[in-house]
This record gives sequence, C-alpha cells and structure tokens, in this order.
Amino acid sequence: MLAELKYPKTHRKKLRTNNVQECANYEIKRRTRVVQVFPSAASLERLVGAVLEECDEKLVDALLHDPRIA
Repeated sequence: MLAELKYPKTHRKKLRTNNVQECANYEIKRRTRVVQVFPSAASLERLVGAVLEECDEKLVDALLHDPRIA
C-alpha cells in the first residue's frame, strides 16, 4: 500500500487507477453481488472466468490502440 509513495506525485494517480487486478476484483464483486447465491461452484467459476476474460480483452484493446507502444 505504501510502496507507491516512493514514486513522484504525478505518477501515483496512474499507479492506483491502472491496477488491472483491482479492476478485476471490483468487477467480480459487483457482478457477484447481483447474483448473491450461486447454484454451484462451477457457475461461480464461469462468472469469474468471464469477468477476467473481459478485463483481459479490455487491456489488450487498450494496449493495441495506445500510440506510445511501438
């Protein structure tokens, strides 16, 4: 948590807002709150897998369309 303090202030916001794991965890929590009770462990795994796949697709799209990456 405090590791980000060693970076300049201008970089800190980007470090916090670009954390892919935090984004994935937020999406998983948001979607599991809607369902609340899963009929089986497999259905929970499918939902989590779909969320992670969607996050991965967003990340890949962002990286492919970023003009700074050569």
